[in-house]
Amino acid sequence: MDVNAYLKRIGAEKPTVLNRETLDILIRAHQCTVPFEDLECNYLKKKVSLDPDVLFDKIVNKGRGGYCFELNCIFKDFLLALGFDAFNVFCRVRSMERPVMHRGIFVRFEDGLYYADVGFGGPMPFGSVKLEDGLKQDVAGETFWFDKTDDYWWHLSRISESGEEESALYMTTQPQTDIEFESMNYYSCTNPEGRFVTITLVNLRRPDGYYSITDRTFTIKKGSDKQEKEITSDEEFRSILSEYFGINL
Repeated sequence: MDVNAYLKRIGAEKPTVLNRETLDILIRAHQCTVPFEDLECNYLKKKVSLDPDVLFDKIVNKGRGGYCFELNCIFKDFLLALGFDAFNVFCRVRSMERPVMHRGIFVRFEDGLYYADVGFGGPMPFGSVKLEDGLKQDVAGETFWFDKTDDYWWHLSRISESGEEESALYMTTQPQTDIEFESMNYYSCTNPEGRFVTITLVNLRRPDGYYSITDRTFTIKKGSDKQEKEITSDEEFRSILSEYFGINL
């Protein structure tokens, strides 16, 4: 892990202390510079590799993004290289009725565990969330909290823009090794009926909104203003990828 190259990629300075505040700075910097994208398995029709060297070359050297199995893998390794106590966990998206198909991160501090996520295409918090039953927390202007569902699972919820409670993720706190995510990653990038194979998804958070591509719809959200545009050609698609997401295929 070339920490300095990674810091340059996300436009952040090396933290002098390892605490929640510096963790949040790194999470926000990462979310605003490294896009969530499934172009490897959707647009380029390739299998996604989780080899650390391949991930580093793709995301840091080539300025690409990735999905959860990639982004929350390399970010965990980056945190470990900085000296944080970080590990990956199994997550279910929105419902316990769904299979485990998301890779999350917990970071351990003296006062407990904090959830960190830079690879969720859904409503991921713009910072860390403390794992404490029922504690509602303001995370960069949004409200998130955990509820303990049983002896093994925790439920992460948030208040949506409409003011309603919204389910985000279910997760365990058991640390998982990298190899545990290989089969899920393979399924995600090869299943012909799967979301990542059939739908083009590119998202990049901005401090005041986001850019996103869903299939051929390009969206720019800035504050309360939201604009959508249909992408009509491959040339326009690649131009938008380059201009707004920094992706040059």
